[in-house]
Amino acid sequence: MRNHIRYRWRQMRHRHSLRLALIMRCAISIYRDGVTTIPPLLYV
Repeated sequence: MRNHIRYRWRQMRHRHSLRLALIMRCAISIYRDGVTTIPPLLYV
């Protein structure tokens, strides 16, 4: 059962690897923008 889930996950990850990479890149850029704007509030 766990092997089957792992196999399906590997297939899905391979199929959506490009889309996942794009989403991760966008998320990282948004996170960086948020971090650059948020620190003044955190460090007050």
